[in-house]
Parts: sequence; C-alpha cells; structure tokens
Amino acid sequence: MGDGFERRHQARRAVRAELPRLEGAESILRRDGAARVGTGTVTGEGSEPEQVTGLRVTTNFLSMLGARTVLGRGFTAVEGAGQARYPVAVLANGYWKRRFGSDPRIIAEPLP
Repeated sequence: MGDGFERRHQARRAVRAELPRLEGAESILRRDGAARVGTGTVTGEGSEPEQVTGLRVTTNFLSMLGARTVLGRGFTAVEGAGQARYPVAVLANGYWKRRFGSDPRIIAEPLP
C-alpha cells in the first residue's frame, strides 16, 4: 500500500476525530441559522482526492465568533445572497498547512 493510501487513511481518521466537535458546534449554530456541517471532495493535480468535512456558514459567521482571517478575506454580501459566480471557502489554518503546505499562492485561487 502506497503513501497515498496512508495519507487518505490519516485524513479519514482526522475527520472522524473532528466530527463530534463539529457536530456539537453545528447544533448551536444551526439553532441560530448560522452554520451546518457538510462534506465535499477536494481534488487536484498531483494529489489524491480528499473528502473533507466543513461548515456551510452565513456571511457574518466569522464576525459572530469574533474571528478574523489572517490571510485572504472573509465572505461578501454578494456571496451570502447566493449571487457569487463560484462558491467561496475560508480554510482553517491547519488544513491550509497540511493540504497546501502553507503556500500563500493558494489564497484567492479556486480550490482544485
């Protein structure tokens, strides 16, 4: 079994470990209509497809938490109104480091 298998296996374990925390947060945030847990697959040249778990959130989600982006930006009103041309993602720092090697060029680029 190659290195790609092990990376996928580690990613699955990481997602499973995070699910209880995300689901607990979801129940609170869903009550307020701010977020819900969702899954998707990130693909790209030279990398294995990866199933990811994340939150689908309202545009004011980060400000509700008192959080801010370190690089890049948050969401715009147009994106929140469903009028954006493409979906937008704000990456967690750990995911950005692990999946993209902290590459700042990924900021403001489409996810593969």
